[in-house]
Amino acid sequence: MSHGVINEVDDIFLMSPFEIPEVLYDITASWYYGVPPYRQECWPPKISRRKEIMEKFKGWRPPEALGPAPDDYTNPVMINKYGFDNDTINRWLADKEVAPDEISEIKGYAGSAGVVEGIARVCRSVEDLKLIEKGDILVAPSINPAWTAHFPSVAGIVTDISGIFGHAAIVAREYKIPAVVATGTATKIIKTGDKIRCDGDNGIVHLVERI
Repeated sequence: MSHGVINEVDDIFLMSPFEIPEVLYDITASWYYGVPPYRQECWPPKISRRKEIMEKFKGWRPPEALGPAPDDYTNPVMINKYGFDNDTINRWLADKEVAPDEISEIKGYAGSAGVVEGIARVCRSVEDLKLIEKGDILVAPSINPAWTAHFPSVAGIVTDISGIFGHAAIVAREYKIPAVVATGTATKIIKTGDKIRCDGDNGIVHLVERI
């Protein structure tokens, strides 16, 4: 920060791994030659623009799938880890044609056995996790290892993306929590406060009562 290349400490996270060595070399060379870093005029406006883009993306969500689906999608990594196969892609494309309020049942993969009914808690970011209450059914776009600490508090797991070998399904099985994964659209259809049934035996989420 003292070199004028960034304005805040966290600005460095808005640089790519290829850009950081350039910045460090610039600072080192400027010290050696006794002149200001020549990138002082470059990086602050560039980082400011990247922050604006990130804020825009926070309010935007890409479509679940762009069709048509391949005739024979057989990538085992994408199928088992993320839940992408011909059936799920076609189902996600079909769901886009139906109004969310008209959907009472969401299909996915049976990620972890068991059936539980409870109040949905839609979490799209780490900040939302602090709102989880004991017995909630966690509904999320996807789940990474940092979210595992909250699994003991939830009664069930529903995700948009994740296959049977994805993190959500594996940890849900370890905790013996019912889980339905690879629904594609759960976070668009379900709202926090809705009463839902998470059927981890059959891979189906039922909307029992909307708020």
